[in-house]
Amino acid sequence: MNRLLFTALWVVMTSANADEAAVLDKDFHTMMAWFPGVYDNQEQVYFEQEQEVDEALRQERIHHVFEPVYLPAFGEHVFYVQQHLNDDPAQIYSQRIYASRPDYEEGAIRLTIHIPNDVASLVDAHLDPTKLSGLSREQTRVLPGCDVFWRRQSNHFVGYMTPNACSYVSSESGKRIIFNDDLLLTEEALWISDRAQDEEGNRVFGHPTGVPHKNRKARRFECWMTAMQRDGEWTFRRGLEMHDQGGMV
Repeated sequence: MNRLLFTALWVVMTSANADEAAVLDKDFHTMMAWFPGVYDNQEQVYFEQEQEVDEALRQERIHHVFEPVYLPAFGEHVFYVQQHLNDDPAQIYSQRIYASRPDYEEGAIRLTIHIPNDVASLVDAHLDPTKLSGLSREQTRVLPGCDVFWRRQSNHFVGYMTPNACSYVSSESGKRIIFNDDLLLTEEALWISDRAQDEEGNRVFGHPTGVPHKNRKARRFECWMTAMQRDGEWTFRRGLEMHDQGGMV
């Protein structure tokens, strides 16, 4: 090949790669601004009840916290994640450390999920970050093939996993469970369609028809309350913290 032509092609390819990297960096900055916060699907649960959706097809109430934390051992953009069921903070079903970075080879934002070995000591670490002090990568585990990739499409991000690449052996059944997830993130919402099946194709969890959990981002606020007590006296409380997606005190 002509040396001049080769040089010209190399310059074009390098420039194209640089442009793609710049776009990915910009998208990553946007996603890191949108992602943190509290999400809840109270609105979805409410309307499924109002519309008398078959109980077998109704979504459970889920609540998500994605709190930015300073854990440089895991990367620059790290979140403590805590999720609970049924509007009950005691029913925690997942605690994770999320680490995100641009993946220029994949052309997407890569989210790596770290599972802490000792989750009990980290409960409510979003309220008390000192619980995370000293947490190292060696005190967590990462399941191969379970990273989530995000790509921007218009005014939202689409999240996906490599199909059927994420699996684990259930401690209860001894069977290998295959996990898949599809997600959608906007500035105000996060939809999650996680599902699992065993190697025979039997559903382990996930909505039977694939309807995602439609979580809206919650707005936190402080309020006051006054009420009459049983003895007829009035009580007044201020400084109550709650959120606008079905929050309760």
